[in-house]
Amino acid sequence: MRRAGRFSCSTIASHVGHKYEQPIGRVFGYAMGHEIGHLVLPPPAHSPDGIMRPDWDGDDIRHASDGSLRFTLSQRDVIRGKLSACCVSAANR
Repeated sequence: MRRAGRFSCSTIASHVGHKYEQPIGRVFGYAMGHEIGHLVLPPPAHSPDGIMRPDWDGDDIRHASDGSLRFTLSQRDVIRGKLSACCVSAANR
């Protein structure tokens, strides 16, 4: 989902939800997951497949609706590694 100037993520999610006849909340949730991916994944965070694709199309939105729009396996491993390191660090305080 590409950012478009002064449009907010919720405005874009609303447009995409209506265009592909999907619940706006679900599209917005996946957009937030994508943005969180930018916070935890090393650059470049975009990938040719999954939730971190830079531009979503109708197939991606359909995958989101059936719960199969996900991080790639390597992205998943990076995220899990960072979370486990964070949890261990917090537990040792």
